[in-house]
Amino acid sequence: MTIAAPVRRLAEGCLVGVMTDGVLHPMEIRSTSVRSAWREHELVISIDLVRRMGTASRVVGRICDDEWRLGEAEQAVVNELVTRIDEELAWVPQATSGGAAPGPTRGP
Repeated sequence: MTIAAPVRRLAEGCLVGVMTDGVLHPMEIRSTSVRSAWREHELVISIDLVRRMGTASRVVGRICDDEWRLGEAEQAVVNELVTRIDEELAWVPQATSGGAAPGPTRGP
């Protein structure tokens, strides 16, 4: 996930994370790049946290003093992303002793 914020120096030890329904999920910044007047931060987010972000009644993220919130439209996009990831994972063969799992069947 990439988050854009105005360019300014990050305070040492500032809080980076996502809060879903009041539960804080601390995170680390993987990388940072500057584009024009914005600094982009790349964060690593687990699929479990992405799922929580799609179903929570309130989602807030923070990088130091920069805060963002997910509204209904953004949560719909997150839910669509999770659905697509689940669909892709369904195509990955499961480890079995008898070989690869069969793929989806075609309808009539």
